[in-house]
Amino acid sequence: MPWNAPASVDVFCRVIDNFGDAGVCLRLARQLVVEHGCTVRLFCDQPAMLLLLDAAPPTGLVYLDWASQCKVQPASGVVSGFGCNLDAAYLQAMTQAPTPPRWLHLDYLSAEAWVEGTHGLDSRHPRLGLVQRFCYPGFTPATGGLLKEKDCAPPWSEVQSLATLARYGIVPAQGALRVLVFAYAQADFAPLIAASKQLGRSVHWLICHGEAGDVLAAMLGPNAAHSRLPFVHQSAFDALLRSSHRAWVRGEDSAIRAIWAGVPSVWQFYAQADHLHLTKMHAYLQRMANALAPLMNASTRVTATTATTLTTAIVAQAHAAANGALSAHAAQSAWDDWLQGDDPAAVARAWRAHLLTQTPSLAAFCAQYLQAHASCGQKAHAG
Repeated sequence: MPWNAPASVDVFCRVIDNFGDAGVCLRLARQLVVEHGCTVRLFCDQPAMLLLLDAAPPTGLVYLDWASQCKVQPASGVVSGFGCNLDAAYLQAMTQAPTPPRWLHLDYLSAEAWVEGTHGLDSRHPRLGLVQRFCYPGFTPATGGLLKEKDCAPPWSEVQSLATLARYGIVPAQGALRVLVFAYAQADFAPLIAASKQLGRSVHWLICHGEAGDVLAAMLGPNAAHSRLPFVHQSAFDALLRSSHRAWVRGEDSAIRAIWAGVPSVWQFYAQADHLHLTKMHAYLQRMANALAPLMNASTRVTATTATTLTTAIVAQAHAAANGALSAHAAQSAWDDWLQGDDPAAVARAWRAHLLTQTPSLAAFCAQYLQAHASCGQKAHAG
């Protein structure tokens, strides 16, 4: 068992309004079991959603409904997914354990600078005295890193892509650009559709399950080459991403999976008041641009400054289009550039290579903390 990992970990997840919270917590729980030797109980207020995402979890991972936490003894390690509040009875049981469990507050992924200063801070429960450590996933070594299994970026061929699509009865026309879309309902697809009609090659749309997919299919009409994808489990979704040429994805779980797939992708951020999601988007794009400068210098025939400015600008404009930050005319122009040429693919490959080698493993960080004995001198802030 790696690093004397804890015999047991309890992961808690409340689903707010989409699949992302459950998806992230499930991937973390699975990786703790498969790669770090833990046994994990995943408590969720919508356990049926977990079965949709993975109906056959690995031995050592069990799904439990939210109320079950009141009937069990706490594990030796506890993860509060996205800071969800645990039941009072479970918290009380934590205080009564011979050795209080190590407790992590897993927060949302962000590229903003403040994350590096907050990751790893401790907060003490004002009444019970339990210490909870903040874990912020991110894109730099000073954060908790990303969920990246050892096999998250396997070699992939066109033969594998076509075989994957054939399982769903999908046979794209030869030479067609395969565009996968998994978007939020507020997405404006009109500029993307208009750009696709000017592409000079056929497009086969791979439209994911959901309200936004219904809208896109209706806008394309019956004569467009498109396929409606059923709701699929996580590993099948990953394979579909690898079988695409372009992807518009929503939320942090799908965004990271698209990166590991190596497919040129745009990340539609969860919309927030006062356009806070655009602040997060710009921080993410700036992280990418900064990281790619030396990589692009080594992989292109032009200067680093020219290459990075050109390629990341195309990706940045496509993100702005997907997140509603451009006029219709500007959005169509952005999609024109993103659908054509090799620049987006070069960025996708370089960004994946950087993140695979330069960011920590989130699951490894969690496992290392949860297995450690309580130590002195932990940095803390008021909770």
